[in-house]
Amino acid sequence: MFNEIQKDKYDFMGLKKIGVTKQELNKTISFQSFIMFFLPVAIATLHAIFAVKAVGMLHMKYFMFIEAIYIALQAVFYLFSKWRYVKQINSWIE
Repeated sequence: MFNEIQKDKYDFMGLKKIGVTKQELNKTISFQSFIMFFLPVAIATLHAIFAVKAVGMLHMKYFMFIEAIYIALQAVFYLFSKWRYVKQINSWIE
């Protein structure tokens, strides 16, 4: 995400020049970040659910607890990263 911020800077500056509002840019950043952070988690969770069911339901409670903690931590990291990214992009386009 932050590796491509210089490239994204020019993309977002171009969008700003053609009339895209700051709110629309923030929505775009939020959507792209959400996909990047949570699509792998969703796929991994589905894979793990099928694996746990194949092994047996014995450890499903533990799996769900650990998965909930992981998703919560991922959400915190997503919110922090999105905030920093939006802050940086907005400082460039203003």
